[in-house]
Formats: sequence, structure tokens, C-alpha cells
Amino acid sequence: MILRPLQNYIAVRPAPHSPSELIELPTKIAEEFQRGEVIAAGPGLRLKGTKVRPMPVKAGDTVLFRSRSAKAWFDPRGLEDFLLIQDDDVLGLV
Repeated sequence: MILRPLQNYIAVRPAPHSPSELIELPTKIAEEFQRGEVIAAGPGLRLKGTKVRPMPVKAGDTVLFRSRSAKAWFDPRGLEDFLLIQDDDVLGLV
């Protein structure tokens, strides 16, 4: 991977949606949330001064996140799509 996220950004490989794994949700709600694997995470959000708030996730974690604020990125070397999200968009670890 040629992408190294900065600050509080996380690179996520979206998981394919399989309705058999989850309780069936109304379409509007199901489109709002997404699951994926963390590929890389930045060091954390820089606070006032020299303090850095550490990231709540690490590479290899599977997370549930809000998809409406995700930014798509295409890796031309690996021919894969990734999503860039902020740590505030992560709702939990799966």
C-alpha cells in the first residue's frame, strides 16, 4: 500500500455486504453504516501543544463506521478501492 494516513485518518478496505451475517435493516439505515478492515491508521489527532490523541484502532481491526463521511481512494498499484475515514466516524470494533 502506498498510502500512509496522517493525523486522525484511517484507511479502510470495505467488506462486501452479506445480509446473512446481520439482522436485516431498512435500506436507509443499512446504507449509512458499513463494515471494513483497517489497513493503516495515522498517529492520531494533534491537540494543543505537542500532545497527540492516540488512535483507537490499529491495522488488522475490523470496524463498523459511518459511510456518509468516507472519502474513496483508488490504489493503482494494487487495483483496489479504499476508504479514508476519521477516527470519530468509527462506531465500534467488530
